Amino acid sequence: MTRNVSAFLRRFGECESGATMVEYGLIVAMISVAITGTLMAIGQAIRDDVFTVIVNAFNNAGT
Repeated sequence: MTRNVSAFLRRFGECESGATMVEYGLIVAMISVAITGTLMAIGQAIRDDVFTVIVNAFNNAGT
């Protein structure tokens, strides 16, 4: 019984797949925060510049 427990603990200590998944999750979270911050910073400029041009183009197309 003790031999099985020690073998299990040794295998559990050597397993790194869970740690790798946590690392990938942290990387994805950091990338998401960076993208969100960038879009929040330039979102107003995009709305004012791009969408205003599109709306004006539609309004002028009818006349």
